[in-house]
Amino acid sequence: MSYMFSVDSKRFEEMVLAAIEEVPEKFKDKFENLGIIINETDMTRKLAKTEKNPSRITLGLYEGSPLPLRPGSIKHFPDKITIFKRSIESICSDEKMLKKTVRRVVLHEIGHYFGLSEKKLRDLGY
Repeated sequence: MSYMFSVDSKRFEEMVLAAIEEVPEKFKDKFENLGIIINETDMTRKLAKTEKNPSRITLGLYEGSPLPLRPGSIKHFPDKITIFKRSIESICSDEKMLKKTVRRVVLHEIGHYFGLSEKKLRDLGY
């Protein structure tokens, strides 16, 4: 697979914002202390040699304490979702595929914010 469909930063940001807008209000109302950023670079993560896939592309990354695991009123650092633009573009062949992939990645990382595991997100199609 050798894709690389690219759009300018503004168009990519519009796709990310459109995906966020799809989140139902009852969930968006729970967004607290959460930043979503776009990283323009390619993020390839090297895994241990024992992994079946020795290197993979990271499309998005959630960093923080999932909402269900937070203790009451204790203050914590902001949670952060990073969307890796070039990594996503590298697996897309056209704008339709890019929009679909951006949507899936954004919703996947938001799912982690709400405490969903990788397995649960895969089962849901994200």
